[in-house]
Amino acid sequence: MNDPAARAPIVHELRTWIEPYDAIAAGLKPWELRFDDRDFQVGDTLRLRRFDHVAETYTGEQMERRVVWIMRNPAFGTQRGFVIMTLAVTEPPAWRCFHCNETFTSEWRARQHFGANEDAEPACIIAGADGGLLEAMRRAEASAAEAWGLILSESTEAAKAYMSLVGRHAEQNRAAEQAGYDRGIADAKAHPETIGLRPAASPAQPDLARDAIRSVVHEAWQLLDDTETGADGAVTVDQERFAALGEAMAALEAMTPDSEGPFWGGFPVTYFWPSGSAA
Repeated sequence: MNDPAARAPIVHELRTWIEPYDAIAAGLKPWELRFDDRDFQVGDTLRLRRFDHVAETYTGEQMERRVVWIMRNPAFGTQRGFVIMTLAVTEPPAWRCFHCNETFTSEWRARQHFGANEDAEPACIIAGADGGLLEAMRRAEASAAEAWGLILSESTEAAKAYMSLVGRHAEQNRAAEQAGYDRGIADAKAHPETIGLRPAASPAQPDLARDAIRSVVHEAWQLLDDTETGADGAVTVDQERFAALGEAMAALEAMTPDSEGPFWGGFPVTYFWPSGSAA
């Protein structure tokens, strides 16, 4: 069943539908079930060509896999005339540099060229980096990475000192931010005009504004009470009450010259009814 073939290994070119081809390429299907019509043997190579069976055409992709194990009928219920083959990747791993386009099949040589991590500079763009100089530089990088790892490890004194320093720095940043915020608030209160604000009203202004508003509303009600409508529809207005209302409104306007709309001095002029009046 798995005896080495007497003949030399050969290459079998096989048409492979898209779904099983992609599964093999992704490493999800490391086996192949085929008609046993080609004298498949351990050590042979399968050249799988990706085939679109709907369009009846090859897609252009192909890959090679080496046969490392075979099971034939009648072993384990294998159907007569079929063969199950375990496959292994034939191509060795390779790393290609897109700077110089050189391909490395040795992991050690690839590490020497690219460095230990993605932050390292490849050797091809470092002037004079060859031979012993390159090896010494990579050793220095590895030592620096190891030292940084020890710093970040929470079990060492260096790590504790580093984290303590980071914590103190963060506290100082927060304190500086709070101090700047407090200073900004103090400056805004002391010089509100510099940021487009009006000085705050004096403590007495709200009571004065409220009294003036009530006076206006009171005089308005009195004016309405003293207004008479004659039989011919003519309206008679108490001139004294009318003059009092005008004086009260003028006093309120003088008190809050910057008022707009229904707001005077920050107080809405609504529903400040005098005692005994109905809304």
